[in-house]
Amino acid sequence: MNSQSQQQKQDAAKVQCSIEDSVLKQVADKLVTENLVYGIGLKLKVEYHDIEKELDSISITSISLSVLKKWLDGAGENTGALKEALKKEGRMDIVHTMKLNTENPPTINALLLFQISQQLTTQKEATSVGVNLGLSFPQVQEFFNKPQKPDIQNAALSVLSKWKNSHNGNPDVEDLKTALKDVKRLDIIEEIWPDLK
Repeated sequence: MNSQSQQQKQDAAKVQCSIEDSVLKQVADKLVTENLVYGIGLKLKVEYHDIEKELDSISITSISLSVLKKWLDGAGENTGALKEALKKEGRMDIVHTMKLNTENPPTINALLLFQISQQLTTQKEATSVGVNLGLSFPQVQEFFNKPQKPDIQNAALSVLSKWKNSHNGNPDVEDLKTALKDVKRLDIIEEIWPDLK
């Protein structure tokens, strides 16, 4: 009997330790520098190259968006040109998912360009699509030469999700708090778990 109630206590403790995605998002939104993302990720035993990959791909997609916006500012709305540029790059999958080849294609706006840019995750794709749209090679390269400010919070969320998934979706929240303490961010702990004071 005794061992059964002990087991129940352990199960209850486990439930308490699991962590909601909304909480991961709250933490990620406060990790605003690459150093913090690396610091937390490494302490949670996420591989260095995985963290680097998340930060890299996010800065590339932000460049893809800049390239698409520059084209839109110069050329105006032209769904046909956008469809052809993606087709030439072998990305018919984007043409289909964004319904660019239908009789009533969507209006080209900031949201549509953002959704497309999230799927152009390599420097080659961003460059080729830009050139296919009629931008000059130097114009596109300019974006790669500017220091980019990647959307670090999105990368942070991906890194925290990797940590959660590596524990079958049920990591120990105490590990996250310890990682935050180690990088001297007690303020995040106090804000997200105020009852711990």
